[in-house]
Amino acid sequence: MVGLLVPCLLVSIPAILAYRAQQQLFDSFRWVSHTLEVQHQLQRLLSLLVDAETGMRGFILSSQDNYLEPYQTAIAQLPRQTALLRVLTADNPVQQDHLRQLEPLLAGKLSLMAETIALQQRGDRDAALKLFGTDRGKQSMDAIRARIDLMEQEETRLLAIRQDLVASRSRFGTGLASALVALNLFFAVAILILVRRLARLQNLVTICAWSRTVQYEGEWLSFEEYLHRRFGLNTSHGISPA
Repeated sequence: MVGLLVPCLLVSIPAILAYRAQQQLFDSFRWVSHTLEVQHQLQRLLSLLVDAETGMRGFILSSQDNYLEPYQTAIAQLPRQTALLRVLTADNPVQQDHLRQLEPLLAGKLSLMAETIALQQRGDRDAALKLFGTDRGKQSMDAIRARIDLMEQEETRLLAIRQDLVASRSRFGTGLASALVALNLFFAVAILILVRRLARLQNLVTICAWSRTVQYEGEWLSFEEYLHRRFGLNTSHGISPA
């Protein structure tokens, strides 16, 4: 029973522990990847705003409609981008609060650009240039950048925590693997010794009733000598006549 149960335990317990450690490590890597993705999407949001502003500026200065293409492309993608960020940060109340404060800033910036473009399209170039030349656009963009910077700082903080967690779990996994290898070797040696002892105990011996001796390793030994050689026992009595 011992010979059957111990190997089963040696296989199952390390396998369960290793699987659990691996899952924890994968989970940590997933969160690191998630943090990097949020940072990437924040930069993507800012890039779309810059593209929109660039397209608007080109249209105002040149009065050519083809300069509006970057603006129109960015305007079409911005709602999906903010929705994506909302989903990615759904687990983080701090980031959700930042997004709630960012959305009116984005709406104000887009409204200002749309108003400037509308004036230019109606032929009121002077009004468009006057609105374009005010500090409203810069102030709006600075506020948006500041809010995005706060969100990136939060993700940077989370990234440091999650990277430390990956490192600690990686070290734990390495230590666990080494400990399990050592434990397996220990039990393997113990089982080998146990099996050999059981095999030795199961060997039958031949006893000569007439001479009261025991056959052991090709020799006929007294019972006392046999016990001493095989088991290291010292005895005070020999084989009884019975």
